[in-house]
Amino acid sequence: MKIISRTSNRTFVGDPLCRDPEFAALNFTIDVVMGSAILSLLADLFKPIAGRLSTNVPNAIRNALRHLKPIIDERMQN
Repeated sequence: MKIISRTSNRTFVGDPLCRDPEFAALNFTIDVVMGSAILSLLADLFKPIAGRLSTNVPNAIRNALRHLKPIIDERMQN
């Protein structure tokens, strides 16, 4: 799983941010895969609520955006 996480970070955010230890510690890819496995066991009706309560994905998105916002803003300028 760690190789998948590192590879996807390098692909999606590029070199400077993918090497940031704080960003790499987010484990967003692992959280999404684990959340997907949990949610696949539930009925569709319960998935939105269970996704927020049983996974770390919403918190990981918030933390990732803190790192990604400057890069997104810079790319929007260019």
